[in-house]
Amino acid sequence: MKLVFLAPIVLFLIYSCDKGETVVKSHTVKMSIQVEDRPYEVDENFSGNIIIENTGNENFSGSIAILYHKEGFSTWETSQDIENVTIDSQSSVNITFSAKIEPIDKSVVSQYEVTAKLSSKGNNQFDAESVTEYSVNIEVRKTAPNGDIFLKTQAELEEFAKQNYTHAENLIIGTSTYGSNNAVNDINPLEGLVELDELVIWSTNLISVSGFTCLKTINYGMAIIYNPKLKSIYFPELKSVAGKEVTKEGINKSISIRENKYLETIIFPKLEELLYEENTENHLVIEHNGRTTLDRIEFPELKKVYGHFGINVFWPNQLDNSLVLPKLELVNGNFLLWDFHANLNFPELHTIRGNLDFSGDGYFDEVYLPKLTKLGEDLILSKPFLKENGEYHSPSLCGFVPLINSGGLQGEIKNIEDYSYTNATEIVADCDL
Repeated sequence: MKLVFLAPIVLFLIYSCDKGETVVKSHTVKMSIQVEDRPYEVDENFSGNIIIENTGNENFSGSIAILYHKEGFSTWETSQDIENVTIDSQSSVNITFSAKIEPIDKSVVSQYEVTAKLSSKGNNQFDAESVTEYSVNIEVRKTAPNGDIFLKTQAELEEFAKQNYTHAENLIIGTSTYGSNNAVNDINPLEGLVELDELVIWSTNLISVSGFTCLKTINYGMAIIYNPKLKSIYFPELKSVAGKEVTKEGINKSISIRENKYLETIIFPKLEELLYEENTENHLVIEHNGRTTLDRIEFPELKKVYGHFGINVFWPNQLDNSLVLPKLELVNGNFLLWDFHANLNFPELHTIRGNLDFSGDGYFDEVYLPKLTKLGEDLILSKPFLKENGEYHSPSLCGFVPLINSGGLQGEIKNIEDYSYTNATEIVADCDL
């Protein structure tokens, strides 16, 4: 990116207002810069005000240089120098400026640092003893045209990627035709996208969904469905999914990952919340993937799901023998864990406002829920599992003792009789032995 300055004097851009002060001999110079608090689009004109105040007893004279640094690049470029600036003592100047952001090359740049250097020396002398610097990062974005964007083939995806968009509304990748030679097989060209309203990846030839390396926000939802070759899903920077419904017919989940039959790993290392509060009609659902392949699901930063949270993994998958959600605190709807073999470790989970449902054909050995003290509806246990030797596998129920002792179970314990208990008190007594 480059800055093309249209006014005779410009310092630097910030979102709202910043102030700095330097004392040079008997000069005391203060500076503030005011600009509208919002991101800026490529090719957009913007304007603001610069106020420089000399509160000292002598006139101030010096030089100003304006520089900028693009994200991901190591070099600085000077956009404008003002060799001789004079401000009378006990006075100030108010400078109105206007500038335009223009693309400089094909590189995707969503942020750059802008620095103004104010020197007490004229003729562009900026030695260390005479310079005060002011710096700020500003966001620059390039928004795609409004509406649905369908990328059915690899050629269409690559043509779209050439536009270097950072923001788009509804991005729908894929086709209804399985195994097409023209189907999408590489999403790495879309690495510059930072924010989407909706993301749908449907019937592609992708082996990996890991190319969204800058994507931080999805405002409505995502669905990754029916991708017959897909092995891994990895969103390294995604922090927020707002939890509203995906608008494509048949998809109404915040995050829906299903029917990818060779899927091996699902990793969202920075996702913290599904943010649509108090709406249990929206969900995080992982179901009917990888009958014999899926062995890794990671949400290490996930704290809150404002809706239903469902994981369905066909047995005999082990999930490394443990499903760990180390920071999960709240599920605002039902928490559904179906059809897989794994120990369950949720050390921070304190509230589930719906059911905690283990029904299905899978089983667990142990459940670790030390802080769960509120379950708004029922605890639904899985049936004891019939092993190959004809014996039944009955997991330990001691992980539910903190919930039982807290009095926070608002519903019933379903299928408790299959574990040779008649009530919750017997579970507690058995675990105290």
